[in-house]
Amino acid sequence: MSIIPTSRTAPDLETERLRLRGLRASDLDSFQQMYSDPLVYRLLTGKPLSREDAWARMLRLVGLWELSGYGYWALEDKITGALAGIAGYAEFHRTIEPKIVCKPEFGWALASPFHGRKLSTEAVAAIQAWGDEEIDADETSCVIATTNAPSIHLAHKIGFRTVAEGPYNDVQHMVLLRQRP
Repeated sequence: MSIIPTSRTAPDLETERLRLRGLRASDLDSFQQMYSDPLVYRLLTGKPLSREDAWARMLRLVGLWELSGYGYWALEDKITGALAGIAGYAEFHRTIEPKIVCKPEFGWALASPFHGRKLSTEAVAAIQAWGDEEIDADETSCVIATTNAPSIHLAHKIGFRTVAEGPYNDVQHMVLLRQRP
């Protein structure tokens, strides 16, 4: 497998209830608020993000498009225009076994006011369809905290299978893989 980076930005996608678009500087307040909510950060970063750390995370997610040819989308609620969450592919080069280097890593996070509405399912289905067409990789991965039952359920639902479990940043995580159809 070879991933050939291309210069690009997040293409606009749409689902029934969401606009999927690139992150914008104007998303910073909502992004930081999402990552300051214990219902969100306890399963992702383990601690609330400061404004500076939220900005650095946003820059990293936006920069993925330039360096990898894929990245994360902002999930915008069509009715309110609010940032409902983020989802997409990344190359984080995590230090976890089994090593998943060079496997695009699929991930998602929703702001807590949007939990329980199946918006993650809607967003990841659209992004996975895009990835199956656009990403030159036979396999993608997910790394999910073992305590994150909703995300583990969703990952299995969209075709990921658990291949390993191990610590990442002192928290037990599952490594999941999915073959492209």
